[in-house]
Amino acid sequence: MKRIFGQADRFARAFCVVLLLVGVSVPSIAFGQTKRTKIQGFWVAGSAAVTVKPDEAIVFMIVRGTAPTAAEALAQNERIAQQVDVAMEEMGLKGKYRFSASHFSSGGDPVTGLRPFVSRGLQQPSHFAVTKYVFVIFGEPDLANSAFEQTLAATIDGLTRAGAQQLELPPQLTLVKISGPVLFTVKDPVPALLEAVRQATERARALGQEVARNSGVKLAGIIDARKSPT
Repeated sequence: MKRIFGQADRFARAFCVVLLLVGVSVPSIAFGQTKRTKIQGFWVAGSAAVTVKPDEAIVFMIVRGTAPTAAEALAQNERIAQQVDVAMEEMGLKGKYRFSASHFSSGGDPVTGLRPFVSRGLQQPSHFAVTKYVFVIFGEPDLANSAFEQTLAATIDGLTRAGAQQLELPPQLTLVKISGPVLFTVKDPVPALLEAVRQATERARALGQEVARNSGVKLAGIIDARKSPT
């Protein structure tokens, strides 16, 4: 299920763009025939953003091990993950955190996958990396606690001391604008997404009516509709 995300000012937002192919009635008269109506159309777009109150907060960081061999990198990664296990359980967060699967890479950035050009067969990878993500998930009761911001800060500090790192992606590689290792989201994004679709559709339809009126033609209805979440 798709989630919607916000940043640390405690909101979550659903975005949607709707494209409508609207038809217009254009009089058409062929030689020797009576007046008929020809249906033509044009595309219009409407966008909408719906802001909702989040009911979940996710702290996410990355555990990374690097070494000359893959086995050593994996061992280092597992050692840091064990340190994270201990830190989280000492903070009373057992059951609130989980790890992703491990990802192996060599000779380049294990996060972006980018690596310098190396002629095939002329150079061996200088290092191996094993990475995994750690997610700490807080529910709605946690968010309602007046000391929740202190809980977030303590969690990030605990992960950092255990050896986890903040994930930093180049702007062109991230789909969500992230200002830190915390995402605010909602468990069920469907109502917000449907409302965004409804508002975007209304705006596209209103634009189509305005274009038709200014063009001196009659709007015949919607021929096609497409939704493009952003």
